[in-house]
Amino acid sequence: MRHVAGLLTLLLASTSGWVLKTTHSPLLLLVSGVVWMGSFALFGIILRRPWFAGIVVTVVGFSILWALTGHVNLTGWLLPLVTGAIATVTAYLTPVAPQSHRSWVDGIWAVSLFFLASIAVSTTQVHLAGPLGSHLLLLVGVYLLTPVIEVGIIAILVHRMGQRPGFFSTNYPPIKRSHVAIGLITGFGASLLMALIVSAENHIGHVQVRSNNPFVYATGLNFHAVLAMILVGVAVVLVAPITEEMLFRGIVFGSFLKRWPYPVASLGSAVLFGLAHMDVTLLLPLTIAGILLNALYHKTRSLVPSTIAHATLNAVSVLMAVFATR
Repeated sequence: MRHVAGLLTLLLASTSGWVLKTTHSPLLLLVSGVVWMGSFALFGIILRRPWFAGIVVTVVGFSILWALTGHVNLTGWLLPLVTGAIATVTAYLTPVAPQSHRSWVDGIWAVSLFFLASIAVSTTQVHLAGPLGSHLLLLVGVYLLTPVIEVGIIAILVHRMGQRPGFFSTNYPPIKRSHVAIGLITGFGASLLMALIVSAENHIGHVQVRSNNPFVYATGLNFHAVLAMILVGVAVVLVAPITEEMLFRGIVFGSFLKRWPYPVASLGSAVLFGLAHMDVTLLLPLTIAGILLNALYHKTRSLVPSTIAHATLNAVSVLMAVFATR
């Protein structure tokens, strides 16, 4: 079975490499890049030995691109190296860790996989004509596929920690009305606090804050593509909060608490949450938001309130962006 999976992996990687070479469609480039990344992540699971998996995947990746293109440009250099790193980390995390070896390091590896996946996806956008916001289909693809990547990372980490039966029952106890209420209140409060921080950065620190909200920099979503607006809205307001809370609160913050006292664990995971959005101008407000969400999760011992707060925060940001661009 593993040999069949290995052959399918090479077939998927070769096919996506061919598409990367021949297509001029931004959406196809994105999808093929994600297929390439997923294929080699699977290859890392098959090979099991981390450094061996990384070396083999990198060599195979370079070979495929060289055979398809006859040369290796900047994207060609970066993509095999990043997917080799993804295979290395995936191979390391795939086995179930002994109880004594489950630690905060697993949270670091989870975030590293997220960053590597983001870089791999970004390589498909290197040669775009114009900003990401001018490519509606690509924008929709990015916002819909990112939670899928996060789900894969969550599945690997939950399996590694041997918590598949208990992770969801522990983090999602029966919903209480008080949890819904405190989640909504925290979400609206976080929205106001972030707005104040952004205003202070602009007027006091002279930092030009750039929003990574698609409704800000892709005005076409507001006027010409209602379906795209709905899809991205669902991804930003509903899907992203669910997956990000599982990843950054349930796994990263939860694993940090096993090693450090609450203040250190909360600050560390909140900074990683801010960095994960890959926009330095948003690092401070997102770190503050991460601290608030950590406190909510730690206080209630449930991901439900923090997910509701996160969804509320994103919904307020979307509504403000939509009305601001009209």
